[in-house]
Amino acid sequence: MNDCNNVFKFSDGSVSYDTGEVFFARLDPLIANTDELLRSLYYLLWFPGYFGFNWNALEDCLSDLDWINEKK
Repeated sequence: MNDCNNVFKFSDGSVSYDTGEVFFARLDPLIANTDELLRSLYYLLWFPGYFGFNWNALEDCLSDLDWINEKK
């Protein structure tokens, strides 16, 4: 069972979070292509060095969070 809808929240507009309690990232709305999106996600979400910059690698990193040391 995939619980991604319970983990990830997408919001339009300005939202405030306690960064001691959550990890969040804001994507640039002007991202124009897949390469820019994957590169942005890599840096914003601190993906591991082995991230492959493709859709399969994105799915792997988002569905198995063992690569995250901090457990916020």
